[in-house]
Amino acid sequence: MTAGAGWERLALVALVTSLFVGCGKRELPTPQKTVEIGVRLTSIEGRVQVKKAGTLHWIDGTLAIPIQKGDLISTDKHATAKLQFSDGSQFDVRPDSVITIIENFHDLISRRPHVGVSIQSGEANFRTPAQPGYRKIETPGGRATPERETEGNVQVARDGKAAVHIYKGKSQVETRTGQQIHLGPSESVQIDAEGTVESKEALSAVPAPLVAPPDQLGAWSGVSRPPQFVLDSIELRGNQLHVAGRTEPEVTVTLNGVHIPVQRDGSFNEHVALEERNAVVSIRATGKSGATIEQRLPVVAGR
Repeated sequence: MTAGAGWERLALVALVTSLFVGCGKRELPTPQKTVEIGVRLTSIEGRVQVKKAGTLHWIDGTLAIPIQKGDLISTDKHATAKLQFSDGSQFDVRPDSVITIIENFHDLISRRPHVGVSIQSGEANFRTPAQPGYRKIETPGGRATPERETEGNVQVARDGKAAVHIYKGKSQVETRTGQQIHLGPSESVQIDAEGTVESKEALSAVPAPLVAPPDQLGAWSGVSRPPQFVLDSIELRGNQLHVAGRTEPEVTVTLNGVHIPVQRDGSFNEHVALEERNAVVSIRATGKSGATIEQRLPVVAGR
């Protein structure tokens, strides 16, 4: 073997060795641990605007705009918007509110969704599905983590003071100062912007169980049987009257002539603005047959 051939053979061996060494050091791609889940606006009433994450300008909200993590949603003083996450979580954004999407992903390891919104100011009703998952609602002074099959409402004032109301189900509330509060059905807590608990109290109860068609529900009309109707909660906060209950699917419910949306399972949960703080309200349920039942209730502003 000549000297030149020996050097060529050594060079070839070195090249092959470097290739194998390089292959040994090559890092495998990190497996994906999370997948973004869908969020969309399913209903818009009035002027609703969206500020996409990483942008400076507000755009008019439409049902076609995809909603993602970091997006802000703003409702005018007469506007509402409904948010639907693909895991089944629902948020009903009330007038004059600003919220941010802070979490919307599915954890591939735990196989559970993570849903989160932050309410800077304003108000939102929420409902969590039966599916297990992690849901949170942040306010300036803390956060609420409702369990599955929980319904409630969160209000945030301009000064950062927040109120968390639970109508059905359960929720933990953790303040910025580390306080832990457990809320059950018909309970609420108020915390300030610094995270101090101001009060925990029971929500105002309905004066009597309002179940139709017993006599206490008042007059009804029509030749057919009136729809079954249960009023679970009626509470006045400021000029917003919260009304929640259950009836039969495809029943039309109105409060002082204002339409109250009824879900497919017959439940309803809505806030209606009242011009007078002390007033008598009329709640009417009309079945497909035309039979109507009506209840008139005095509503007095709380302290």
